[in-house]
Amino acid sequence: MQCGWCLRTGSPDCTITHIASLPKTGMLTNGQTGKINMQVSTELNDDSGLILAAEDYSEESFLNYHYFSGHDNLTTLKLMANDPILLQGERGSGKSALLIRAEYKCRNTSSILGFYLNLKNLHWFRSKPAKYKQCLCEMISQTVKHKFPDFPISVFTEELQETLVTLARRENRRLVLLFDDAVHIGREANSKEFFELFKTFSNNYISCKATIYPGVTEFGKGFDINNDADVLNINRDEHSPDFDSFFNKFIENRYPNLATVTLPNFPRFLGLAVLGNVRAFIKICHLLSLQEDVANLSLRNLDNLFKEFATDYYHSRLAEMAPKLGKYEPLVEVCRELVGNVLFAEANNQILGFVKVHREVVRHYLKLFELLEYVGFIARRNNSAMKFGGRGTKFALNLPVLLERLPNQGLTEEIYQEWSSLEKTYQAQELYSGDSKLASVNLPALPKKDRELSIWSKPISFLEKSKIYPYGLTKNQITILEQAGFETISQLAEATAVELQGIEDIGEKWAKRIKNVVLQAIWI
Repeated sequence: MQCGWCLRTGSPDCTITHIASLPKTGMLTNGQTGKINMQVSTELNDDSGLILAAEDYSEESFLNYHYFSGHDNLTTLKLMANDPILLQGERGSGKSALLIRAEYKCRNTSSILGFYLNLKNLHWFRSKPAKYKQCLCEMISQTVKHKFPDFPISVFTEELQETLVTLARRENRRLVLLFDDAVHIGREANSKEFFELFKTFSNNYISCKATIYPGVTEFGKGFDINNDADVLNINRDEHSPDFDSFFNKFIENRYPNLATVTLPNFPRFLGLAVLGNVRAFIKICHLLSLQEDVANLSLRNLDNLFKEFATDYYHSRLAEMAPKLGKYEPLVEVCRELVGNVLFAEANNQILGFVKVHREVVRHYLKLFELLEYVGFIARRNNSAMKFGGRGTKFALNLPVLLERLPNQGLTEEIYQEWSSLEKTYQAQELYSGDSKLASVNLPALPKKDRELSIWSKPISFLEKSKIYPYGLTKNQITILEQAGFETISQLAEATAVELQGIEDIGEKWAKRIKNVVLQAIWI
């Protein structure tokens, strides 16, 4: 479930902790809308940063807290079907919820056995490729054994595949393996190992599904993204059949006070402004709901909020991502150049909502575009012909960053009408190879092999709650950990929950909080 306060997937307890700041009529969960009932707790404390993933729900809580649209139902059916699927979407777009729902649906189907596997594990994350594959096979074995006690444990790919096929034949049911958090953009070696196993296991008896981010490009030599799996992009755009109804329903259920805003097509405008990203939509709605006299919200107030949002949300997310990228970390500064001096530079003059980038430019700066797409600065739309020859990729640009680049103009009625228009006619600038604006965008030489993520060597004070780490630790918690001898995030990550509970003033509750904060800080 998406927590409206801290914007991450949280448990019911997390939501109740934040309830004093939330409307009491609804909740948006992992990219879907749904009404809920809850008891109100007025107690707010430092636990507001504890975020748990969707897989931490009990089945009853999951079903009560999630709503799925008609399009989500079709996606769920595809996840249950035989074809190998890669479910692609940004962080917080609802990938995990869809996988979990598919597993629950499999339980009600006599011909399918579904197994959900979340691979977010620090031990495997830091392991060598060969060891990673053995750990993954062991995890699959243990997961299947939980349902079938006689299933043997195996750490070898071919042996495990054979035993899985044997199980499928015995039960006369097809197996569906639903892998979540399988790949990490800064750790590509294990990505190759994962996709090799994904391809090996896929057959008539075993159906493999996995979630991926837009920035995953290293699938390994033996995996052909065009032939070995179907890619389903679950990010919402203006062409989605449920785009307008989704955001309208979201505001009605989750922020009913915003339904009184008199600006025309207001939910659509907000959805388009943040490129259909649900998490960004949650954040912007939450901030708007705190405004006085919301019904009479002015364009000036909206403009000020958008410009603050550009800094506090988009630029902060880019900064948060940097130490998690391994060998790609130097590209973050180049991303800032591409945003400020190229993509959003010319568009500022006319608030152009799109940019068409020639395929040669996209190919040269591919990783930069992937990173910016992940953070939400841009969103890939389609490929089309360009005015001066050749073909290019069309990217949508988010409105808060565009307005940030216009400090003296702001959000005008003309701009609002253009962005909220049902026809959406605003034009696109075009960017070609050799354009002078690209002169400042120089790609640094990157190491050929993966390197340790710099997040590991950061001091634990790096985890203090801030705009970059809204889920972080308090100063008091950090002081207690430092006094206990913890200096780096790596040391904190390697500590067990039992070891943390042994520290004075840290019990089971805070130990769990600390481990979750570390996971949030490390994973993209």
